[in-house]
Amino acid sequence: MTKEGLILGIGNPLLDISASVTEELLKKYKLEPNSAILAEHSHLPLYKEISELPNVNFVPGGATQNAIRIAKWILEAPRSCTYVGCVGKDRYAGIMKCICEKEGVRTVYMEDDTLPTGTCAVLITAQQRSLVANLSAAKNFHISFLEKPEAKLLYSAAYFLVSSFESIFKLAQYCAETNKVFCMNLSAVYLVRSFKAQLLSLSSYWDVLCGNETEACAFAEEIGLEVTSLESIALELSRMKKENPQRQRVIVITRGPLPTIVCYDGRVTLHEVSPLEDGEIVDTNAAGDAFFGGFLAQYVMGKPLDECVRCGHYTACVILQQSGCTIPSGIFLSLYMSTLAYKLKLTL
Repeated sequence: MTKEGLILGIGNPLLDISASVTEELLKKYKLEPNSAILAEHSHLPLYKEISELPNVNFVPGGATQNAIRIAKWILEAPRSCTYVGCVGKDRYAGIMKCICEKEGVRTVYMEDDTLPTGTCAVLITAQQRSLVANLSAAKNFHISFLEKPEAKLLYSAAYFLVSSFESIFKLAQYCAETNKVFCMNLSAVYLVRSFKAQLLSLSSYWDVLCGNETEACAFAEEIGLEVTSLESIALELSRMKKENPQRQRVIVITRGPLPTIVCYDGRVTLHEVSPLEDGEIVDTNAAGDAFFGGFLAQYVMGKPLDECVRCGHYTACVILQQSGCTIPSGIFLSLYMSTLAYKLKLTL
């Protein structure tokens, strides 16, 4: 199978401004550890404050962009993955485009004249992170920018519902009509609660749905599923109405170091994780995105689901040992990758 033009991602391109901070800073801005929220007016001074910290790091971000970069890293082939979103005409957009293009990801950014490129404050305290996203230009993506994509698989994180539900819905319908794969990630509990109606509208188009355990439980509660175990939730989600009967739905629920739950064709399976030691974990930000990027890279190539999950575990482990969604490079990369792949019993 040719690898060119396999995956298209659409989402909110954000420049992550990442820094280790004190709990006092979280309290100052009324933030919780391990939370993800949209910025309010009171949060705007936060971006300048952390940008001036000595340990600050600037990395391309946004959940979908992260996953697409990881998928391209695993697939390796140039132009195998394309990313679409809206940015401002500024330096931050240039930084993101330069890094993505250097990594081999094709970026197709719609440019907005009125707002700056979106940013996300990534506040790290010990092994926890708090995300505060200022979408800015990302919110101005317009459906007119979309064309009929050639990609075999289309992916969007639920974060993009804030910007352009119409665009995601159009892509979902197109996938069902053309038998392409439509994938989504639930992304965050607040999205599940605030955008329940939109998620339900999209649910019949899901070929692959991924989320962590808290997101899956929140969605089950919102739609009134009378089950409590994660295995039962996965099974019920897989049985929801489907527009394209040619594809069996795949449900993936991650649980950190606990076994990942997968439901396919009425069967639920558990996939063990090889957890890292606490001292090996640098930053939990983007680990979930990295998992799904690795999973999709194998799924689009038709690999068995257990191999897709193992690759997701592998890519998540790599990113957990970096600052932000930073793809490691350099002279030791091959040895580093092969050693970790051996630990996870994965053939790349």
